[in-house]
Amino acid sequence: MIDKKYLGIYNESENQNQLFLVKVAKEWKLKSLGKII
Repeated sequence: MIDKKYLGIYNESENQNQLFLVKVAKEWKLKSLGKII
C-alpha cells in the first residue's frame, strides 16, 4: 500500500513540472514568433 502523503507530494511535484513545461513552451513560442516577425 502506497502512503497517501507520499502520493500527495508526488502529485504536487508532477503539477509543478507540468506548469514549468507549459511556461517554457509559451516563452519558446513567443521567442520563435519574435524571430519570425
